[in-house]
Amino acid sequence: MKNGFKIYIGFTVLFLLALLIFVIFYMSNPLVRKGHIGMVEYIIICYKSLTAGGDDIHAIGDFAYCKSESDPALEKYAISLYEKSAKAGYAPSQYKLGGLYLFKLNNEEKGIEWLNKAIAQNLNEARFLLGMYYIAKEKDEEKGLELIKEADKNKFSKASKLYNRISFGIDNLQIEKALEKEKEELLSKTQRIGYEFSVF
Repeated sequence: MKNGFKIYIGFTVLFLLALLIFVIFYMSNPLVRKGHIGMVEYIIICYKSLTAGGDDIHAIGDFAYCKSESDPALEKYAISLYEKSAKAGYAPSQYKLGGLYLFKLNNEEKGIEWLNKAIAQNLNEARFLLGMYYIAKEKDEEKGLELIKEADKNKFSKASKLYNRISFGIDNLQIEKALEKEKEELLSKTQRIGYEFSVF
């Protein structure tokens, strides 16, 4: 009887400890703190973060990012989700993370590294962005043109328009403007207006 009671107490203590840890993590989640999700959604996020592929984690990152206007903690959380998804090999997250490192986190080396990983998976958005970056920032114009040409060959419409204009002799200032436009689109937090958690 005493042994059974000890086991019962042990399980109760473990359960209460696990519940306390869950509540601490729940209350510290930036999406919860800002009232964007409730407990059920948080449990889904925890489950997906542990079991889902990169696409689901990327979707949660998008949700957090589009809600992160003027909230550095929520933006940081979104970036951590993109990073997890990118490390799982999901090319759109590698592209997004590369752009964030280039234009927001001011880490050119990591930005180029992540964009190259997305390019290795044949993501033309990454080719186009990195190509423009190389040309506009005068890093490697030849390599930049090669990347844009490759994206054009793959029928990526933005690359086709820019490559045609380059062929007619546009200058780097125009490429810088195109890069700035791409940057604004990539960093936009209003790109998912109406994006609801229920789609996860």
